[in-house]
Amino acid sequence: MSMKNNLEVLITQIEQMNELFYQQKNTEGYATLDLVLAFLMQILGEIYQYQFEDNSVEHDKIELNNILAEAMKAIERKDTVLVADIFQHELIGRLENIKEYAG
Repeated sequence: MSMKNNLEVLITQIEQMNELFYQQKNTEGYATLDLVLAFLMQILGEIYQYQFEDNSVEHDKIELNNILAEAMKAIERKDTVLVADIFQHELIGRLENIKEYAG
């Protein structure tokens, strides 16, 4: 599967997880979070190794690290709504940007 397809699958998984957290279905949300994080780590490995001709994704790499650090703090506090907000409003946007580069 291409990076673009992997990113589309990941975004769909994130949206499903967010919906569970917003509905306060935390047990199911955390189970989905485990899957999302595992797939995200795999894709981040691809992103960090991917060589873009114009290095246009470097800023996105830095922002991804910042977003994930913020998300980890929310996870540690068990603030599922904040986790969903971070993933929905920050992470998905960055992944969409990278998906464009991966074209």
